[in-house]
Amino acid sequence: MNKLILDLCIGNHDLFMRRRKPDSMEVQQMKTQAKEEKLRRQTERNKLSREKQLREEVEREKAELEQRLLHYQEEARVAHEALRRSEETAELLVEKSRIAEEEAMLLTQKAAEAEAEIQRIKISAIKEAHQLKDELFQARLAEKQAKEKLLGIFRSPYEVIPPIIYPLGK
Repeated sequence: MNKLILDLCIGNHDLFMRRRKPDSMEVQQMKTQAKEEKLRRQTERNKLSREKQLREEVEREKAELEQRLLHYQEEARVAHEALRRSEETAELLVEKSRIAEEEAMLLTQKAAEAEAEIQRIKISAIKEAHQLKDELFQARLAEKQAKEKLLGIFRSPYEVIPPIIYPLGK
């Protein structure tokens, strides 16, 4: 058992010493070549990745431009259709405007006739109101004079009553 432990220790020591001593020229060249190869492969991978990314970006931009082109074509078609409809609408509006102007002239004429009739009716109503007011005033005056006569009859015959003068008018 001691021999086995000693062999393990010696083997471990040999490995330790081998790791500590500098690499031979061949090993150093191989390591350098491996590093260069690894760096070259990494550079190649990076280059391919960039190219792939650029290709994808170009394809995305192309698809986006195609979509925008389709969108603009659709907008142009819609705008053209809207222009055609608006021209038709404008023609209809011109016709409706002409008809509306004719109707407005007729309505204005009828309104003027109605206003004249209203003024005539107002004047007639005012005259009638003044006449009724005068008749009411005359009726009240006659009623008052009749009351005074009645009172005069019941008073003594020798008492002098001064005449009351009422203004006529409105």
